[in-house]
Amino acid sequence: MDKILLIFGLLLGISVQIMSLTITPKAEMGSFGFKSGFLNNPIGISVFRSSLFVVNSHNQRVSVFNNKFKYRYNFDQINESDGLFNDLSFPTHIAIGERGLIYLVDSDESVVHQFDILGRVQRTFGGFGSKGLKFNSPSGIDVDDFGFVYICDTDNNRILKITETGDLVFKILENEGNLKKPVDIQMNLQLDILVLDRFGLKVFTELGKFKTLKIAINGASSFTMDNKENIYLTLPDENLVRVYNKNGDYLTQITEFEHPIDSTFQDPFLYVTDSKKNKVFKFEIN
Repeated sequence: MDKILLIFGLLLGISVQIMSLTITPKAEMGSFGFKSGFLNNPIGISVFRSSLFVVNSHNQRVSVFNNKFKYRYNFDQINESDGLFNDLSFPTHIAIGERGLIYLVDSDESVVHQFDILGRVQRTFGGFGSKGLKFNSPSGIDVDDFGFVYICDTDNNRILKITETGDLVFKILENEGNLKKPVDIQMNLQLDILVLDRFGLKVFTELGKFKTLKIAINGASSFTMDNKENIYLTLPDENLVRVYNKNGDYLTQITEFEHPIDSTFQDPFLYVTDSKKNKVFKFEIN
């Protein structure tokens, strides 16, 4: 019954309360196009202060909007060692630290670019490989409150933790918790590292030691958490976002998408990208 109420409530644009969790649709933004302000297969999303950063992957750029979804600016080029500016290849995921440093994953090039808040490139980490600070189709990324960067090195079946200058701190390897194809990562309030891989959502200590499988699930592309540590798992093939409490117990789901791919939370709002609808959806969470 809770699931049915939520579906009808969201379709009608009204808030629905499920077990002390209220989800209210607030707005949606985006339409297909190539010009500034339009979206083409949006994937990653992050919020910094009052700005929303959307990885506009097929337009090979990051598009920045204010919190009312008004377009502000793009950034789409990197400065190579030869001094020339080249386009991004296939940007996918994004994370922004407290100091405003932006980390953008380019999965095709197996690199992570670091930008300032205006989109000026500062550093580039990685390149294709399996040793040291090399990647193979990286995807999810997060920055903790101390500025450390956590990267899902997906096809190498590992997690890398680095400093903002690119020094390697540690790795979580495949044999730790049977880590397979990690796609997203985030720290919780206890400083545990939560990793989404092909088997589900796993919990590691802050030093990278496996603790437990919190949620067993296949097909999730990303997750985020709200300020109560409720977990929002995006399931693109099922066209929904599934919601769990911090213990991993199922609560409800949001079902108005065609292909939800990534999400982020800035109190009290949940933002979800839909790569087929070329939209960003905004929900209020209470």
